[in-house]
Amino acid sequence: MIGGESTSDRALPSAESSTTPLSNLTEDGEADRTLDVDGDDHHNPPAPHAPLGPGGGPPSLCPRGLAAIPLLCAAASEPREAYLERLRSTHPDDGAHLPPRKRVPGRGADPAAVSPRIPQSMLWPVHNVLLCCWIALVLALTFLGTAWGVAHILLFGARRTRASLAELFRGEVHPMARAAETLTEEHQVLGVRCAGLALIPLAVLCDVAISLAGRAGIYVGGLAFVAMGACTWWYWLFVLPWLGWCGLWLAAMSGGCHGMIEASRLIDERETDRATEPDRRSTNAGRPYNHIESL
Repeated sequence: MIGGESTSDRALPSAESSTTPLSNLTEDGEADRTLDVDGDDHHNPPAPHAPLGPGGGPPSLCPRGLAAIPLLCAAASEPREAYLERLRSTHPDDGAHLPPRKRVPGRGADPAAVSPRIPQSMLWPVHNVLLCCWIALVLALTFLGTAWGVAHILLFGARRTRASLAELFRGEVHPMARAAETLTEEHQVLGVRCAGLALIPLAVLCDVAISLAGRAGIYVGGLAFVAMGACTWWYWLFVLPWLGWCGLWLAAMSGGCHGMIEASRLIDERETDRATEPDRRSTNAGRPYNHIESL
């Protein structure tokens, strides 16, 4: 007895009060199976899983690719002289495998010897255009992967895909839009700006999806992102590769011009060395005579 009341007098829960109506069970079951597209499950939150992204964050499709775009832009802006000097410092023993008379294209060199700076100058525009094509390829593949991820979430839900539209927009769509917009800034070189012009549809598509997600909801923004990506599939699979091949062709044509410029510069240096060679010989020949006389 506790407080004048026996345990037998306590009211036990009746069968009616402990029995949940079938309608409530059905509603609860439907609520458990229903999951918001943005990943908010108020009835039955998803079980925690191991983080796949860096720093314990959500998994990302191509974070390192987007992070490498500023480095690729800086590499594409390397001048020709700096590019040749970097190659020379990377391989300082150029010509060491050749006979001594063919190592240096200057004084005492074989006229048939070809300096490695000439083919390197010819490949410098191709090198820069390949870097710009790499930038466009990274953004295009990131867009296609993000569109596939958004469509997967819209079809199967956030619980099964273990991702949400909010995380995908925050981790992929927003950085992709910023990266595409920075390619056309004033400080970028001509090749990077051309790549930015080719990727203007990507920037517009991301901006429209972000605007719709902020106004009408993340579901509408994701649906618009997938729909616009599906409508522009021909651009990413045909037009963008064709523009890349055109850029490589123009780079190869301009590379021939740079090779001729470098060859003419080397010829001028060789002629200058040959013109000053008699003066050097007379000076060297006079030095032993003056030295003997001084003795």
